[in-house]
Amino acid sequence: MILLSLLTASATEVELLAEAGMLANRDPAYEIFGYNRSMPSVGLATAIRPSADRHVPVALVASWHHSTQGAQVYAPTARGFAAGFSTDSFALGPRLDVDIGEVFSPYITAQGMVVRGLARFDDEPNRNDNPGQTRYGGVAPGLLSLGGVEFSTPDIPGFSAEFVWRIELGYGLVGRIDLGDAGSMKPGGFVARTGMGVRFGRSGR
Repeated sequence: MILLSLLTASATEVELLAEAGMLANRDPAYEIFGYNRSMPSVGLATAIRPSADRHVPVALVASWHHSTQGAQVYAPTARGFAAGFSTDSFALGPRLDVDIGEVFSPYITAQGMVVRGLARFDDEPNRNDNPGQTRYGGVAPGLLSLGGVEFSTPDIPGFSAEFVWRIELGYGLVGRIDLGDAGSMKPGGFVARTGMGVRFGRSGR
């Protein structure tokens, strides 16, 4: 709250959003965790424009997304077990946009990304603290390239906040995540995200 107060008190525009999305994963190693070829995710995002003047078309965007997928695995000669795979993705980069009227803003963005992957094997993979769970984790760099549109409510005199909604599509390139004895995983491909939230400090139309 202190950081938000400092930002909104200065000549800075700030957005805070809750997001949902997905990242494709066609790596054959992912099939043990489920037959879905994508990793659905939820997360948080922020965008900070160094100048609250909307004629300055550059903002810095950052996001965190969490994804988890699990499945029951059966083998002909062994007792079945559960397998789970989760990722935490952190992205940061610039966004270039064009403000059209009061409610519409198309944009493009390229963001560097760090992805932490965690594979879990036991009888309950959705719990990180389950006794007897075998875990293998690794980290890989990545890159997001996205294009999107953002809609916002019109300016209201005397009211410093606006509601925003955005949707974006693009491509995510992720390096191979080393999972030790569990092998490796290389997610990546089509990306889709949408988010809703609020914007503070907009001015200079």
